[in-house]
Amino acid sequence: RLRLNAEGIDCVLQLQESGKWPDEVEAMRTLTSAFYLQMARCLNEMESSSFVAKAFSDHLQVLGNGYAFRLYIWNNREVKLLKAMGEKAEAIMLEEEFFHRPQHVASLVAVSQKFPAMPGTLRLCKRWVASSFLSTEVREEVVELLVASCFISPLPFAPPASPLAGFIRFLWLISTFDWEGTPLVVDLEFDSNPMTNELYKECVDAAEVARDQAGGAPICVCTR
Repeated sequence: RLRLNAEGIDCVLQLQESGKWPDEVEAMRTLTSAFYLQMARCLNEMESSSFVAKAFSDHLQVLGNGYAFRLYIWNNREVKLLKAMGEKAEAIMLEEEFFHRPQHVASLVAVSQKFPAMPGTLRLCKRWVASSFLSTEVREEVVELLVASCFISPLPFAPPASPLAGFIRFLWLISTFDWEGTPLVVDLEFDSNPMTNELYKECVDAAEVARDQAGGAPICVCTR
């Protein structure tokens, strides 16, 4: 049974590139909509399934077992076509939402597996941001990077061992870090592929350029 206030869970289905894909954006989107219709039909026809699927022009909605899922198909070819058409802003938006954001989530999951207190810390910090009426001012990804930094780069302390300790460390970080002097660089791949000095400098330089373009953003957090 689905709660009336159930929050939808976004899922991204990535398809491999193929020469059979159309060379026009509208044709690509029409074909993607056809995929949604076919997937909805297959799910609804499964006898043992308790899910109900409904296709929309830009996503597939799946309801069941108290959850609501929104499935989006991602194909990098659409981004390439948009850039070729000069629609750079829309291409960047799609790339951020359906490519960079899933990568960010996957990296956070990997870091959380190394630090058991991190998921609880994330929940506490996000609740604090919301209760402080800052949710519209601070992006969720920024909060996640700040929390991750408390575990990845905890010096002069040890990594927090509990959600409460992580929350206190989060408050300490945002109140003591020199935000005006330097960007905060968070290396989410610190364990598998540590950031080199050259890459760190590239991140800092890119962050400074982005800050200038934004008219002097008070807080700058970056990752690769």
